[in-house]
Amino acid sequence: MKSFELPDGKNNYGYLDIETGYDYKAGKVIESSLSYNRQDGGVPIKGCLIKNVYDLDTISQIQVTIEPGAKSPSDGFVAHDGKEEITLVMGGTGKIEFPDGKIVDLETDVSFYLKPGQPHRVINDTKEVLKLMVFYSGPIDSVPRNIVGDKDAKSLSDGYSIKTLKDAIPQLAPGFSGDAPDDGHYVSIIFEGENICFLHPVQLPNVSSPEFDFVSHPDVHELEFAISGGGTVIMPDKVYQLRPGIMRYNPPEQPSKSWNNTSEPLRLAVFYSTSSPKNVQRTRKHARIFEILN
Repeated sequence: MKSFELPDGKNNYGYLDIETGYDYKAGKVIESSLSYNRQDGGVPIKGCLIKNVYDLDTISQIQVTIEPGAKSPSDGFVAHDGKEEITLVMGGTGKIEFPDGKIVDLETDVSFYLKPGQPHRVINDTKEVLKLMVFYSGPIDSVPRNIVGDKDAKSLSDGYSIKTLKDAIPQLAPGFSGDAPDDGHYVSIIFEGENICFLHPVQLPNVSSPEFDFVSHPDVHELEFAISGGGTVIMPDKVYQLRPGIMRYNPPEQPSKSWNNTSEPLRLAVFYSTSSPKNVQRTRKHARIFEILN
């Protein structure tokens, strides 16, 4: 087989079904992606389940499921000293509370950014499951859960921000360096943090990104999933169907290509291990000779 030649000779991407833990690239279930109870001080939080999705040196991802009547943490507020957090609500409703008295309703497509050390707590006071996709600026094991009592917890100055994806301002997505923007491909900047950022791209029907060849991003890790819609992901070695519930990982320099070959817009959530999309270069990778295997 002849395939695209990466510097180390390997395609190191991931293509994970979040619900089952099956990685289509690896061809097996990733045991670390199975559910477990979240704990505080060694005590499980009733009704709060975690799935480790991707765990990298500079960015990590977990799925949090909070059952009706449950909250995280069980008492007080929790703060992740030294690590940022970006969370997107994937389903259900609930609330997030801050020590300054601010209470924000959570529903699908609401996202929040927390600076390192910002105390907060999430409450599911409804009758349906609340599902959250959570990203941290470091490995999962390096993210502390410091519990602070109600009386001692204090919000940081501008320590949190809340946004709804539908209120984001879309712009034409950039092409390769020096090229014109991609027609039919739009992107909204949701959050720019200190070490991670969150973008919301939308590809219209029959739009490919990039239009020609592959694209790769040097120096940054990329995590991406479909919020709604579908399409096809073309990698140098295989073709995959993209749908909600599939989580993609592209390491630095990994070529990839997304094509919305459906009749509906493809809405994506993309997270990078850098503070701003300005740091994310789009480099062209020409597909000279390769075979598609399925």
